[in-house]
Amino acid sequence: MIRTIGGRREGFANPILQAKRHRMHVQEWLTEHHFPNIPIENNVVIAHPSTIVDRADQMVKEHVFHAEKMPLKLQHMIKKYQDSPNYSRFLPQIEEVLLSDPSDTFPNVLQKFNIPSADLQRGVLCEACHHFSMQRIFANWQCIRCGHRSKNAHQSMILHYFLLFGTTMTNKQCRDFLKIDNTKLTIDLLNKMGLKREGIGRGRGQYYLSPSHETFDQLLRQGVTDKIWK
Repeated sequence: MIRTIGGRREGFANPILQAKRHRMHVQEWLTEHHFPNIPIENNVVIAHPSTIVDRADQMVKEHVFHAEKMPLKLQHMIKKYQDSPNYSRFLPQIEEVLLSDPSDTFPNVLQKFNIPSADLQRGVLCEACHHFSMQRIFANWQCIRCGHRSKNAHQSMILHYFLLFGTTMTNKQCRDFLKIDNTKLTIDLLNKMGLKREGIGRGRGQYYLSPSHETFDQLLRQGVTDKIWK
Protein backbone atom coordinates (compact mmCIF):
# COMPACT_ATOMS: atom_id res chain seq x y z
CA MET A 1 0.00 0.00 0.00
CA ILE A 2 1.45 3.39 -1.04
CA ARG A 3 0.47 6.90 0.04
CA THR A 4 1.66 9.96 -1.87
CA ILE A 5 1.75 13.35 -0.10
CA GLY A 6 3.40 16.37 -1.68
CA GLY A 7 5.29 14.21 -4.13
CA ARG A 8 6.65 11.98 -1.37
CA ARG A 9 5.70 8.31 -1.45
CA GLU A 10 5.30 6.28 1.73
CA GLY A 11 4.92 2.52 1.94
CA PHE A 12 2.65 0.65 4.35
CA ALA A 13 2.14 -2.99 5.19
CA ASN A 14 -0.31 -4.84 2.97
CA PRO A 15 -3.67 -4.43 4.81
CA ILE A 16 -5.14 -7.59 3.27
CA LEU A 17 -2.26 -9.66 4.61
CA GLN A 18 -2.73 -8.00 7.99
CA ALA A 19 -6.43 -8.93 7.96
CA LYS A 20 -5.55 -12.52 7.08
CA ARG A 21 -3.07 -12.61 9.96
CA HIS A 22 -5.78 -11.35 12.32
CA ARG A 23 -8.09 -14.09 11.06
CA MET A 24 -5.40 -16.64 11.85
CA HIS A 25 -5.13 -15.31 15.42
CA VAL A 26 -8.90 -15.59 15.84
CA GLN A 27 -8.82 -19.15 14.57
CA GLU A 28 -6.07 -19.96 17.08
CA TRP A 29 -8.17 -18.41 19.87
CA LEU A 30 -11.16 -20.53 18.85
CA THR A 31 -9.03 -23.67 18.96
CA GLU A 32 -7.63 -22.78 22.39
CA HIS A 33 -11.18 -22.40 23.72
CA HIS A 34 -12.32 -25.67 22.11
CA PHE A 35 -14.61 -24.13 19.52
CA PRO A 36 -14.98 -25.62 16.03
CA ASN A 37 -14.08 -23.67 12.92
CA ILE A 38 -16.63 -21.02 12.02
CA PRO A 39 -16.72 -18.71 8.98
CA ILE A 40 -14.36 -15.75 9.44
CA GLU A 41 -14.22 -12.98 6.86
CA ASN A 42 -11.03 -10.96 6.40
CA ASN A 43 -11.88 -7.51 5.07
CA VAL A 44 -10.21 -4.11 5.12
CA VAL A 45 -12.37 -1.11 6.00
CA ILE A 46 -11.07 2.29 4.88
CA ALA A 47 -12.07 4.96 7.40
CA HIS A 48 -11.26 8.10 5.42
CA PRO A 49 -13.85 8.75 2.68
CA SER A 50 -11.36 10.54 0.40
CA THR A 51 -9.01 7.55 0.21
CA ILE A 52 -8.89 6.18 -3.34
CA VAL A 53 -9.04 2.39 -3.63
CA ASP A 54 -7.66 0.85 -6.82
CA ARG A 55 -10.09 -1.96 -7.62
CA ALA A 56 -8.18 -3.40 -10.56
CA ASP A 57 -7.10 -6.33 -8.40
CA GLN A 58 -9.93 -8.80 -7.79
CA MET A 59 -8.88 -9.43 -4.18
CA VAL A 60 -8.93 -5.70 -3.44
CA LYS A 61 -12.31 -5.37 -5.12
CA GLU A 62 -13.80 -8.08 -2.89
CA HIS A 63 -12.14 -7.33 0.44
CA VAL A 64 -11.37 -3.59 0.60
CA PHE A 65 -14.13 -1.00 0.95
CA HIS A 66 -14.97 2.31 2.62
CA ALA A 67 -16.59 2.49 6.06
CA GLU A 68 -19.91 3.74 4.66
CA LYS A 69 -20.41 0.32 3.03
CA MET A 70 -19.87 -1.57 6.27
CA PRO A 71 -23.58 -1.84 7.27
CA LEU A 72 -24.48 -3.37 3.89
CA LYS A 73 -21.49 -5.71 4.08
CA LEU A 74 -22.58 -6.84 7.54
CA GLN A 75 -26.09 -7.54 6.30
CA HIS A 76 -24.67 -9.56 3.42
CA MET A 77 -22.40 -11.61 5.71
CA ILE A 78 -25.22 -12.30 8.18
CA LYS A 79 -27.45 -13.60 5.38
CA LYS A 80 -24.56 -15.55 3.88
CA TYR A 81 -23.79 -17.49 7.06
CA GLN A 82 -27.10 -17.55 8.92
CA ASP A 83 -27.72 -21.16 7.87
CA SER A 84 -24.25 -22.36 8.82
CA PRO A 85 -24.69 -24.85 11.72
CA ASN A 86 -21.47 -23.87 13.49
CA TYR A 87 -22.16 -20.16 13.05
CA SER A 88 -25.68 -20.21 14.47
CA ARG A 89 -24.88 -22.71 17.23
CA PHE A 90 -21.58 -21.46 18.60
CA LEU A 91 -21.63 -17.70 17.97
CA PRO A 92 -23.64 -16.91 21.16
CA GLN A 93 -21.21 -19.07 23.16
CA ILE A 94 -18.20 -17.31 21.64
CA GLU A 95 -19.75 -13.95 22.46
CA GLU A 96 -20.32 -15.03 26.07
CA VAL A 97 -16.70 -16.16 26.49
CA LEU A 98 -15.37 -12.92 25.00
CA LEU A 99 -17.56 -10.74 27.21
CA SER A 100 -16.61 -12.66 30.35
CA ASP A 101 -12.87 -12.49 29.68
CA PRO A 102 -11.40 -10.22 32.41
CA SER A 103 -8.27 -9.56 30.38
CA ASP A 104 -10.24 -7.73 27.70
CA THR A 105 -10.02 -4.16 29.02
CA PHE A 106 -9.85 -0.73 27.40
CA PRO A 107 -6.22 0.42 27.47
CA ASN A 108 -5.15 4.02 27.02
CA VAL A 109 -4.38 3.80 23.31
CA LEU A 110 -2.77 7.24 23.17
CA GLN A 111 -0.25 6.33 25.86
CA LYS A 112 0.39 2.92 24.36
CA PHE A 113 1.28 4.34 20.95
CA ASN A 114 2.67 7.66 22.18
CA ILE A 115 0.08 9.78 20.36
CA PRO A 116 -0.40 13.36 21.66
CA SER A 117 -4.04 13.94 22.59
CA ALA A 118 -3.80 17.34 20.91
CA ASP A 119 -3.58 15.52 17.57
CA LEU A 120 -7.14 14.22 17.92
CA GLN A 121 -10.03 16.00 16.26
CA ARG A 122 -12.73 17.01 18.71
CA GLY A 123 -16.41 17.70 18.33
CA VAL A 124 -19.29 15.51 17.17
CA LEU A 125 -18.76 13.68 13.91
CA CYS A 126 -21.41 13.86 11.21
CA GLU A 127 -21.99 10.35 9.92
CA ALA A 128 -23.30 11.75 6.63
CA CYS A 129 -20.44 14.01 5.49
CA HIS A 130 -17.77 12.79 7.94
CA HIS A 131 -16.89 16.23 9.28
CA PHE A 132 -16.77 17.26 12.92
CA SER A 133 -19.47 19.82 12.30
CA MET A 134 -22.47 18.73 14.39
CA GLN A 135 -24.01 21.29 16.73
CA ARG A 136 -26.70 20.85 19.39
CA ILE A 137 -29.91 22.51 18.17
CA PHE A 138 -33.27 21.97 19.89
CA ALA A 139 -32.47 18.59 21.48
CA ASN A 140 -30.89 17.28 18.27
CA TRP A 141 -27.50 17.30 16.63
CA GLN A 142 -27.43 19.08 13.30
CA CYS A 143 -24.55 19.31 10.87
CA ILE A 144 -23.87 22.90 9.88
CA ARG A 145 -22.12 21.64 6.77
CA CYS A 146 -24.64 19.26 5.17
CA GLY A 147 -27.76 19.65 7.34
CA HIS A 148 -27.85 16.03 8.56
CA ARG A 149 -29.73 15.59 11.87
CA SER A 150 -29.29 12.99 14.59
CA LYS A 151 -30.44 12.46 18.17
CA ASN A 152 -27.58 10.20 19.24
CA ALA A 153 -24.52 11.37 17.31
CA HIS A 154 -22.73 12.02 20.61
CA GLN A 155 -22.90 8.38 21.69
CA SER A 156 -20.34 7.16 19.18
CA MET A 157 -17.93 9.94 20.20
CA ILE A 158 -18.26 9.09 23.89
CA LEU A 159 -17.63 5.41 23.20
CA HIS A 160 -14.58 6.35 21.16
CA TYR A 161 -13.33 8.43 24.09
CA PHE A 162 -13.32 5.35 26.32
CA LEU A 163 -11.58 3.31 23.62
CA LEU A 164 -8.89 5.97 23.28
CA PHE A 165 -8.36 7.20 26.83
CA GLY A 166 -9.40 4.37 29.14
CA THR A 167 -12.25 3.53 31.47
CA THR A 168 -13.18 6.87 33.08
CA MET A 169 -14.47 10.23 31.90
CA THR A 170 -15.27 13.41 33.80
CA ASN A 171 -17.90 15.92 32.80
CA LYS A 172 -15.21 18.38 31.75
CA GLN A 173 -13.36 15.77 29.70
CA CYS A 174 -16.60 14.95 27.91
CA ARG A 175 -17.32 18.63 27.23
CA ASP A 176 -13.82 19.18 25.90
CA PHE A 177 -14.03 16.11 23.66
CA LEU A 178 -17.47 16.96 22.26
CA LYS A 179 -16.70 20.70 22.17
CA ILE A 180 -19.78 21.73 24.13
CA ASP A 181 -19.99 24.22 27.02
CA ASN A 182 -23.18 23.22 28.82
CA THR A 183 -22.44 21.20 31.97
CA LYS A 184 -26.08 20.22 32.56
CA LEU A 185 -26.48 19.09 28.96
CA THR A 186 -23.41 16.89 29.33
CA ILE A 187 -24.81 15.31 32.50
CA ASP A 188 -28.07 14.60 30.68
CA LEU A 189 -26.32 13.03 27.68
CA LEU A 190 -24.15 10.79 29.87
CA ASN A 191 -27.00 9.76 32.17
CA LYS A 192 -29.24 8.80 29.24
CA MET A 193 -26.50 6.45 28.04
CA GLY A 194 -26.81 4.64 31.37
CA LEU A 195 -23.20 5.23 32.37
CA LYS A 196 -22.35 4.51 35.99
CA ARG A 197 -21.15 7.51 38.00
CA GLU A 198 -18.64 7.29 40.83
CA GLY A 199 -16.41 9.60 42.82
CA ILE A 200 -16.51 11.81 45.89
CA GLY A 201 -19.02 14.59 46.49
CA ARG A 202 -20.62 16.37 43.58
CA GLY A 203 -19.42 18.04 40.42
CA ARG A 204 -15.66 17.88 39.88
CA GLY A 205 -15.19 14.98 42.27
CA GLN A 206 -17.30 12.65 40.18
CA TYR A 207 -16.57 10.74 37.00
CA TYR A 208 -18.29 8.29 34.67
CA LEU A 209 -17.23 4.72 34.02
CA SER A 210 -16.94 3.06 30.66
CA PRO A 211 -20.04 0.96 29.93
CA SER A 212 -19.94 -2.78 30.34
CA HIS A 213 -19.03 -4.89 27.35
CA GLU A 214 -22.69 -5.81 26.96
CA THR A 215 -23.83 -2.18 26.96
CA PHE A 216 -20.96 -1.19 24.69
CA ASP A 217 -22.05 -3.89 22.25
CA GLN A 218 -25.70 -2.80 22.40
CA LEU A 219 -24.84 0.84 21.70
CA LEU A 220 -22.59 -0.11 18.79
CA ARG A 221 -25.27 -2.39 17.36
CA GLN A 222 -27.80 0.42 17.71
CA GLY A 223 -25.50 2.73 15.78
CA VAL A 224 -25.09 0.19 12.97
CA THR A 225 -28.85 -0.41 12.84
CA ASP A 226 -29.56 3.32 12.67
CA LYS A 227 -27.19 3.68 9.73
CA ILE A 228 -28.73 0.70 7.91
CA TRP A 229 -32.24 2.07 8.07
CA LYS A 230 -31.49 5.75 7.41
